[in-house]
Amino acid sequence: MAIINNATTSISSTKLTEKVIDSLNGPKDQRKENLNKIKANTEPLSGLVNRQTPLENLYGASDRMVKIMISNSIKMNFIRKDHRLDSNGFVLRALKNNDRKYNLIQPFSEQPAHKIAFLKYFLFYDGAILISLLKKIFRDKEIEVHAFAPNKNLVRDNPTLNKKEWNGLLTKMFEEYETLTINRHDKTTYRTIKKNSKKIDYAYEYVRQLFPPRAANLADFGIIDYISGTKKSEIEKWLGQKTKTKKIVLYRRIDDENVTKKFLDLFPDVESLDYSFDSDGDFFERISKFYGLAKSRKLDSTSDLAFLEEHILAAYETVSPWCKGIVPLDTIRDIVCIKCLLGMKPSSESDKELQQMVNEPKICEVSEVNQVIEKLVTTSTSLDILNDRRGNPTYLASD
Repeated sequence: MAIINNATTSISSTKLTEKVIDSLNGPKDQRKENLNKIKANTEPLSGLVNRQTPLENLYGASDRMVKIMISNSIKMNFIRKDHRLDSNGFVLRALKNNDRKYNLIQPFSEQPAHKIAFLKYFLFYDGAILISLLKKIFRDKEIEVHAFAPNKNLVRDNPTLNKKEWNGLLTKMFEEYETLTINRHDKTTYRTIKKNSKKIDYAYEYVRQLFPPRAANLADFGIIDYISGTKKSEIEKWLGQKTKTKKIVLYRRIDDENVTKKFLDLFPDVESLDYSFDSDGDFFERISKFYGLAKSRKLDSTSDLAFLEEHILAAYETVSPWCKGIVPLDTIRDIVCIKCLLGMKPSSESDKELQQMVNEPKICEVSEVNQVIEKLVTTSTSLDILNDRRGNPTYLASD
């Protein structure tokens, strides 16, 4: 597992935004044709998605937000440094819903495949902080955004708000992380950040960039509730009588069917997360239990060989045109595991088929996909596994 922070390069934001828009809209000589294809609701020659909204909207975001968005997208393997799709970006594109009614707004209720994919990637790259924040919300039952990260005016009017909650949360997270038995390079990263954090008093402006997006992620995945309130009595309860704030935002644990507790039982700490992502881990079985798919049958790489081969080849054929026939193994693993868990067809010819559960949900883990890929490569005369520069098996390619 890795950690996501807000470190960004020194490139000026205007140049960065222009570079991003240029690369995602495609080469200048293709843009007109790309736009025509988008309007016709067909795949553009280049770019991330079938867009109805121009990427120039990025200019409406703050300079720092554009930098953070691109920086974290690169760290999370959604895009590469040249802004082409990377392994996780291929997964999202392969599983996306092209229904025109959604444009760029695709609710998770209509995108179960995206919900599971994003949950996996957010937990993998930012799980330590997300789990620590979730534990805080579960213990306190609810937290209010302004009270958790008050600005100077709120603290001036109500000094009791100056609890530095985020500092305490991170300090506790670092302490727990260092006691873990796992031996991963990330521990060095955490020690470095912890050492530097002692010199930093997390200011309101910084906390407001770190905390609300993570709480919103937990709400989007259905792990906690998001509640807004405008009643004066409720606002004063959290912020005091002198406050001029007109609206509060609560992030609250879900007690109905013990939803929040269920998630924490499945992922109680970083060590459990780390294990679930191992090559022999059980991430998708845990997710099946959280989202009510626990009755799904577990696949076996021997008895379900033909079924898994069909899924793997379909995933390869879907992504292959986007990366010149050299498809990341991580991409194939996630597409296969997510489609199996949701009972989706290996290959879908229409958007409705892509989103419908047409088969019995089955639990497939990375280890089963790896075993079947090895068998496919051994018996095939056209498929081969390519290594990265470090010699690690990384891509599936066809002659």
